[in-house]
Amino acid sequence: MAHRGKVGFCLLALIFMIGASGCKGGASERPLFNPLYADQLAHEALIESKQIPGYGWRVSADDSFNPPAAFYPAGPVCDPTRSLVTLSADGLIGHSQRMLELPNPPYVGVGATVRLEILVYDRATKPAQLVTAYRDAVHNGSLVDCLSTLINAERLLSTTDLKPSAKAPTNGAAVAFDRHFASANGTPTTRHDEVFAWQQSNVAVLLNVSTPLFPFTPALSATLSKEVLKLA
Repeated sequence: MAHRGKVGFCLLALIFMIGASGCKGGASERPLFNPLYADQLAHEALIESKQIPGYGWRVSADDSFNPPAAFYPAGPVCDPTRSLVTLSADGLIGHSQRMLELPNPPYVGVGATVRLEILVYDRATKPAQLVTAYRDAVHNGSLVDCLSTLINAERLLSTTDLKPSAKAPTNGAAVAFDRHFASANGTPTTRHDEVFAWQQSNVAVLLNVSTPLFPFTPALSATLSKEVLKLA
């Protein structure tokens, strides 16, 4: 059960692409991140806990990547998402990930989280195709179906699709949903998730903001999403 929860958070994060910080660029221009220093630049672009609104944020994981095989336990419902993860590895020359958490142990086991993943590609690869694939997965519902199965699957009661509180940069993909599930003590609880994916030049970014609705509020989730996107 713990394994599934971890896999789910890794997948949610799978959708971040932050390193494209305000630099202008396009597929026909020179790479946003120099391929010679791709991995170094991907790690330098990760956000720090002090950059996120609020007090008490901490880094809970770095470079906790998720292999395609991690989705096999969920069965066929995650086949499309597993294919996306496999696709994301083609031409990949730089890769970084960071999970940040605002703990709240008196109320929930996992507090508010922000997960960012940065992928840098070689000159021959077009990461825009990856973002298009993510957008398709958002529109046809396969991404949320997989997430719902992976994350707290044994306690999940239902999911509710919602409108994201912000738009993904550069015509990227965005999805928002609530997960309603029974907590460890059996009391129903809800988490709100917003996932964003976008691409600029040879960089792709996956971003997820997840908050429990109690003691946090929907307004906090919206604020976090908007503020973290400003850092991109």
